[in-house]
Amino acid sequence: MADAKNTDKPPRMKIRFELGSILFIEQGENGERLQTTLVGVMPQACLILKLPTIVGIDNPLEKDRPVAARYVDHGEIFGFEATVLGSISTPFPLTFLSFPRGLKKTNVRRHTRIDCYIPATLKFDFVSKSGIISDISRGGCRLKLRDTRDVDAADLDIGREVILYFPLLGLQGVKECSGIVRNITLDGEGISIGIEFDTVDPELGDMIESYTKAVAEHHR
Repeated sequence: MADAKNTDKPPRMKIRFELGSILFIEQGENGERLQTTLVGVMPQACLILKLPTIVGIDNPLEKDRPVAARYVDHGEIFGFEATVLGSISTPFPLTFLSFPRGLKKTNVRRHTRIDCYIPATLKFDFVSKSGIISDISRGGCRLKLRDTRDVDAADLDIGREVILYFPLLGLQGVKECSGIVRNITLDGEGISIGIEFDTVDPELGDMIESYTKAVAEHHR
C-alpha cells in the first residue's frame, strides 16, 4: 500500500485587531510612514483607518496601490501587506484597506512580562489618574485607565513622558518610575496605555525582574 501523502498544513496565525490600535502605513519605497488609527474592521473584507491630517493633501494613500503596515500588540511587531480600496471624506474622512491574508511577527521583548493586577497612579503635566497595571516587565508595563475624564488624547500621546506610582510585592511603600508612552488603545472599558520605563531605581528594577521571572516559572 502506498504511503498516504502528508497534507498537513502549517497553522495559520490568528489575525487579531483591537479598535483604537495604532498602525504605521507606508506606500511605495520612498513613501512617508503614516501613523493611522484603526477605527473599524470587517473580518475577511477590510480594515477602516483614520489617517492623520496633512495640510494641502486630502488623502496621501493612492487607491488600488499596495501598502505595508506594522503595529505592536503585547510586545510583538506584526506586519502585513494590503491594498488601498478607497476612501471617503464625509461624514468623516476614512480610508479602507483590504483585509490582510497573513501576518509576519517579530518578538521584540527584552524582558519577561507577566499579567498582573497592581493599582497605580499615572501623572503627566497637571493630570493625575488612578488605574491598574495589567502586565509588567523590567522594561515597561500596560496601564488601564477606566476614568478618562480630564484625559485629553492630544495631551496623552505617543512619546509623552509620564510618571507612575505603584507598590510592588517585596518592597515597602509606593515606588516612583518614569516612563514614555509607546502605544495607546481605546476600547469600551477605557484607555489602555503601553509604557516603556525610562528611569528605574536599580532595586526596583531587580525586584520587578525577580517577580516576573518567579511568576512566569510558576505558570509553566
